[in-house]
Amino acid sequence: MTASAWVFDPLPPSGAISGGTAANYVFAPTIDIFVREVLQNAHDQRLPTPGFAQVDIDVMEFTGEHRRRIFEAMSFDGLRAHLDGIAGEPYKLGAQVRDALARLDGGAPLRVLRVTDRHTEGLTGGEDEKGTNFNSLCRDVLVNTDQTAGKGGSYGLGKAVLWRFSAISTVLFASRIDVGGATRLRAFGRADLAHHATASGRWAGPGWFGIAANSGSGRRAESLWDDAAAELAGAIGGHAAGSDETGSCVAVVDFLEPGADAGRSAGEIALAIAEAAERWFWPAATASPPTLRVAVGVETDGVPVSRIEVDMKEGASGVLVDTARANPTDHAVDPGEVASRLLPFVVPARRDGSARETEAVVELRVRRADAEEADADGAGRVALVRGAGMVVEHRRPRRAPSDGGAFHAVLLAGLARADTPADRAVEAFLRSAEPPAHNRWVHDTDMIRSGYVQGARKQLDALWRAIDDALVDMADPEVPTREPGPPALAKMFAVGTSGTGVSADHAFDVRPSTGRLVDDVWTVSFRTRRLAASVPWRVDVSVWLDADSGRGEPMPVTEFGADVLIDAERLAPHHFVVDTDNHQADDNHNGSPQLQPALLRLRPDRE
Repeated sequence: MTASAWVFDPLPPSGAISGGTAANYVFAPTIDIFVREVLQNAHDQRLPTPGFAQVDIDVMEFTGEHRRRIFEAMSFDGLRAHLDGIAGEPYKLGAQVRDALARLDGGAPLRVLRVTDRHTEGLTGGEDEKGTNFNSLCRDVLVNTDQTAGKGGSYGLGKAVLWRFSAISTVLFASRIDVGGATRLRAFGRADLAHHATASGRWAGPGWFGIAANSGSGRRAESLWDDAAAELAGAIGGHAAGSDETGSCVAVVDFLEPGADAGRSAGEIALAIAEAAERWFWPAATASPPTLRVAVGVETDGVPVSRIEVDMKEGASGVLVDTARANPTDHAVDPGEVASRLLPFVVPARRDGSARETEAVVELRVRRADAEEADADGAGRVALVRGAGMVVEHRRPRRAPSDGGAFHAVLLAGLARADTPADRAVEAFLRSAEPPAHNRWVHDTDMIRSGYVQGARKQLDALWRAIDDALVDMADPEVPTREPGPPALAKMFAVGTSGTGVSADHAFDVRPSTGRLVDDVWTVSFRTRRLAASVPWRVDVSVWLDADSGRGEPMPVTEFGADVLIDAERLAPHHFVVDTDNHQADDNHNGSPQLQPALLRLRPDRE
């Protein structure tokens, strides 16, 4: 049997050196980002049958003989010389590796985070076959040839998070793939280091673990297969070592949370992973039928300690699932009610002439929250979802229901809404509008600039305004303006404002208020806007009984709430000071900060 080894690329003839891989620093090093990338990758590779990807994420710790076995299987002694070399370099990665080696030399447990996916394609493709799963994940940088609508990644950068979360920047792979109708076991490894020197030479940076072989351009490592792959696959565990199902195991060696103030326990990390899976992947996990299932576990020296089957129909994600799946009405006013509305969206024409401007729609769904749900994850935000099965962003709207009540909202766009030519056009556009982290929709990505004619910014801005306006309209009570209630009570509690229109002295615009009477309680709303916002300004709210002459008696206000488009300081009940230095008003508001519909509830004293 040919021995496995680490093979590093020598310094190129130019002598140019690299202090690391820039892709490693594209993403914020958080558990959320890590989970988003690894689950999206598995979801994209799921097989038509059974149609879902099963992903198990295990936080594993190894000591003593178990740690020695992993080090032996991955030829750690051969890697160690290169790690020592990088530890002596003045790079950020050098200091990180130096600290990791000191910790491991001191006998600390080896922590490995293993991501196992089943019912997926696995690491398919030949050693030199470009555009395949194997080379795209294990060798190439900034390469992603699969631009299929409904897929997640489009830049080939997401895999960088794997090495970013390894203190020694080393990741191992074991995969069972279908080759000619039979499954075969494949193993490989990669250390994504910077330029360094060892006793045997100077090295460009990255190294690969496999069978040392001579290619047309020099010495390299090639995949381990079958029996040769079994030792590494068995050491890192996962289904690939003992199953005929296709899929992959990815082991992040010496797992580290970059930038974390204090190290968390394996159990705490597992819980954070489960929460992140719920937060971002409930669309895939709760689809009909589901396209993703996730479990998270903790192991010590190969012995399971705990396991969580992530149930995305419960808790905060369950509220969003209900928002997206429940039968809707036109308005959502009371807790638990769900409303739906189609919003227009125009996809700009393709720059190459392959598609004209397309008129399409997206669907906004709003669910009013009860008191217990008001502080739940995602409350007060809009979950943006397209066909990739992942929430792109939890976006905070600029407007909210005027009664101050909590809500959850979901925007279903592209293939998440329907599968029509127009929806497919929306899907392709929004995928192009996502930056490498795929965490928002913006107009200035390279794929938008190269793929579409001008107009992306206009259409996205129009979408944000349409969401804001529709959300308020769908969730606000329908306030009757021509039914004043019982005549005697209506005469005592006439609804109006003392300053409708524009004040010449202060340049304020106070919109006429509306109100309704329910169970002896008047609900009143109004809107005020400062037309000239050069200095901080104050809003004072007071209510008075009407009188035949002059101002009558003051009316107590039992509740008061306001939705402010810019930062405001509340000084006392019914008094706000609005700071105009932080403008957030959009074009729909003419660039002027404003206090959105304020809510007052008035209850007359009974004798």
